[in-house]
Amino acid sequence: MDGPPEGGAGECAVADEAQRHGARQCGALGAGAWRRAVEDRVCHPGAGGGGSPSAVQAGGCVFGHVSVHGAHDGGGRAAGGYADRHHGRIELRVAGGTESFQRLGAQHGNSVLLRGLLRAGAGLCAGRLSAGQRARVFELQRAGGELAGEGGEAGRGVDGSLGPISALRCSNHYLEFIKKKMSREKELSQKFKLEGHQIPYLLKAHELVNFQDKVVLEVGGCIPADLALMELGAKQWVANEYLDYWSEIGVPLPTPDIYSIKNSLYQKNLPYSILTGAIEDLPESYFNKFDAIVSIAAFEHIGKFPEALDRMYRALKRGGKLISIFAPLWSSHDGHHLPSIYDEFGDEYSFSNNPLPPWGHLYMSRIEMYEHLILKHSREFSCKVLYYVFNSNHINRYFFDDFKKLIEESNFSNISITPIFPKQIPDDVHNLLIQKYGTQNYTHNGMLLVLEK
Repeated sequence: MDGPPEGGAGECAVADEAQRHGARQCGALGAGAWRRAVEDRVCHPGAGGGGSPSAVQAGGCVFGHVSVHGAHDGGGRAAGGYADRHHGRIELRVAGGTESFQRLGAQHGNSVLLRGLLRAGAGLCAGRLSAGQRARVFELQRAGGELAGEGGEAGRGVDGSLGPISALRCSNHYLEFIKKKMSREKELSQKFKLEGHQIPYLLKAHELVNFQDKVVLEVGGCIPADLALMELGAKQWVANEYLDYWSEIGVPLPTPDIYSIKNSLYQKNLPYSILTGAIEDLPESYFNKFDAIVSIAAFEHIGKFPEALDRMYRALKRGGKLISIFAPLWSSHDGHHLPSIYDEFGDEYSFSNNPLPPWGHLYMSRIEMYEHLILKHSREFSCKVLYYVFNSNHINRYFFDDFKKLIEESNFSNISITPIFPKQIPDDVHNLLIQKYGTQNYTHNGMLLVLEK
């Protein structure tokens, strides 16, 4: 997190468009009221007098020494006099379904305490953030709302709705909270040598469900025993890893293939175990045994998802909960989930360093995609990309709405489905997708589920 800015109110930056939809002039504004918060001013609090942000009374947040105030319609322009000096803008459309952070101009960029977060937001919208970085933006949005104090609806967490940053009202305590949390994530990631997104997602799941003293089934992964039993405090941890996925993308297997799920029997007194194979093959001896099921970045890879969901339901005890955080979805801008591929020059490409235009895997035909790729890459590389996009079984190619429908039609009750990681979609691309697939959610990159038996 960047430090406090230098200088005074004269260095404030203002967005170029007024808050449009649902804003109320009520001091600290709840996240539910914000559909689009784009008239933001960033400056030191207490800078009174004409042109001070104190005249703006529609929502805001305080991160340390810096206030971010959202203005109602044109109010912010009149109260401040900085509108004619802005060199960039911030657009926040989280609650409305899209999100676009455009960096403040260079003239004012150094005066923003939140510039690191704004850069992260810009990267998120451009599809340039890693899964771990996306998780951190996700966490910043959620935790800020919880600590809102006067923020009203902004206090809702990820099991409610993700409020836009402009609707959050935070304090120095929040900065300390984030520092400690990020330090903890880094410590565990280094200790257990896990990828960037795994620890943030896992800790989020632990926060929502609490694995302490519980019998837990992990689907689509096998975290280390010490992390599961010592750090998370689980009573028993059964991990399920589908090794065919790793073989398909050419990555070394995370665990030996010696614990076949089909031939296994549930063992009550075994604190930690690994089962390899498809979760839909889970034997009946595991039914009604688990207090919780956790799945991190795996549901988009499960080919027989309805069968898998039914098996997980059977594995839970009555009142048990399933929590899953996963992305990218097939319907999102990088939903092809391209694994790491190297071209003839040794450059690495993947879904986070995308050789295709956003949503291109949805609106391009095979021929169109090949012609796009061959302009810059070899035939071998181009054909490999086409294989992973259209033929590989490393993903299930379910749209956001597909997952939603299947989950709502399942046996689970108390279903919570939260769209996460929104990205603004250009109108021309959106129209192409609607013509081809109909009106669906193409905006959100991922999904957070909390389901109860």
